[in-house]
Amino acid sequence: MLRPSVNTLSGGSIASSVSRSVFPGVCAAGNRLERSRTAGDVGCRRGMMMAAKAGKIKKGRSGKVLDKKTMTLLKLLDARPEPMPELSAEEKQRNFEIGRRYNSKMATSHNERMADLTMKIKLRDDAIAHLPELLQHAARQPDRNPPPLNRRVATYTPPIPGFDKKDYGLSDDEDAEAQLNRFRDGY
Repeated sequence: MLRPSVNTLSGGSIASSVSRSVFPGVCAAGNRLERSRTAGDVGCRRGMMMAAKAGKIKKGRSGKVLDKKTMTLLKLLDARPEPMPELSAEEKQRNFEIGRRYNSKMATSHNERMADLTMKIKLRDDAIAHLPELLQHAARQPDRNPPPLNRRVATYTPPIPGFDKKDYGLSDDEDAEAQLNRFRDGY
């Protein structure tokens, strides 16, 4: 983001002049960046979210009326949550117990996962420490080789008996080569 504190010779900021000319409609707060730079001012993001006064049409930076979808989104963001229904004392106590048990079980589960991860890290580091000096450096480097192309991928269904790629114009060699090229190109 460009900084509004850099001034031009004309007294305006570079950021506000650039944002107006290159990015029209970026700042709904108008010229507030030029007039004042105090912390109390409403910034661009907040200016976009401010509710319209009664009877006025909400307009964007470029003077266009905001579309219906944007207004609906703003109303949803500003909507008040529905009030919670009144619960009896027994229901409140039951909900409290359920929440307490849930928190306890989740904390236990989290602690078990973290202990398992910590143990694996310690075992890995200990195994690397017992390697010869030349291999230790290589063992600490991340493996950047792609996974094997013939690796089985987990699927929701078992393999279809009698299915042959060649029936659909695919061959194993071309498919593997295309996959390898895509992986090398980064997509």
